Amino acid sequence: MADHDWPSIIQPVAESFWGECNKKLSSPKELRWGSQGSRTVNLEKACWFDHEAGEGGNVIELVQREQGLGDDKAAAMAWLEQEGFIAASEKAQDRRNASPEPVTRPEPEQPPAPPADAVEYEAEKYDYADRDGVFQYRVVRYQYRRPDGSLVLNPKTGKPEKTFRQKSRNATGEITFGLNGRSPCLYRWQEIDLAVEAGKTILIVEGEKAVHQALDLGFDATCNSGGANKNVTDEMLATFKGANVVILPDNDPQATKKVKQRQDDGSMVEREVLRFHPDGSPVFPGQDHANTIATKLRKI
Repeated sequence: MADHDWPSIIQPVAESFWGECNKKLSSPKELRWGSQGSRTVNLEKACWFDHEAGEGGNVIELVQREQGLGDDKAAAMAWLEQEGFIAASEKAQDRRNASPEPVTRPEPEQPPAPPADAVEYEAEKYDYADRDGVFQYRVVRYQYRRPDGSLVLNPKTGKPEKTFRQKSRNATGEITFGLNGRSPCLYRWQEIDLAVEAGKTILIVEGEKAVHQALDLGFDATCNSGGANKNVTDEMLATFKGANVVILPDNDPQATKKVKQRQDDGSMVEREVLRFHPDGSPVFPGQDHANTIATKLRKI
């Protein structure tokens, strides 16, 4: 198989999944996506990293993740050929036999280490339960505090530096890091089932923080752990069949693309009450914006 110019390929491939990068946070060597630049692409090393999901890799692994291909490298290469990112192989057998990965697989970029004197602490924690209300796992948002009490801020966004981890009970009942074999759940799944049965409008937002802001405004809301394109099962999608659903993606091309994809294939909802796309900021950046959304929703 012919060699491929992976550093030139990774940007258009990433843009096909995530849309245009955040130009304010990007540099000539590193592109960033999202309001806080949580997804990055290193153009020199041809690697990517999703800081919120804790995942990264090369071009092939980006296609595998975004297309839901698992470890099928041949299928990822076929997709790259089909979309015109690489030239088609002369023989299909060449693709199966040859390694599609770059010759040198770079390590993904990691978030900058906090200052040595900073202490990591649990800023927020969100428990996920199954449809019967049984605890399955916990999503924890960590931030960093200096000895003087000030928070470590992201130098590019000016917001508190953060990272997310998941915890669950292991075989002995102790809560440890990782899912320990647990299946992904909707946030507030049992409450959402009851709300759907009652004919209430359901808000699907991005992130537990946005869920609680919506709850404070009097709406029934949920999200899934891991972001717009992660941990979504058929059982979770079936929850919304026949329901009145308002989908509120972040101002994020990846989120909007996935919402549109779910609408087109009919797998998420049968009818959608309202789509609201904010300009230049996340859906719930503050109370004023949230009240604007609330006003729109109350007109339904």
